Amino acid sequence: MNEKRVDELPSKAEIRKARKAELVELCEKFDLNSEGKVAELN
Repeated sequence: MNEKRVDELPSKAEIRKARKAELVELCEKFDLNSEGKVAELN
C-alpha cells in the first residue's frame, strides 16, 4: 500500500513538479514561449 496520510505534507520534489506543471500550463494558456525557462526549474 502506497497511500499517504491526509495530514502528510508533499515532498519538496512533489511541490517543484506541481509548480513546474502550473508554469507550463500558464505558458500554454497565454501562448508564451517556455522553452529554456521552465526546464531550468528542476
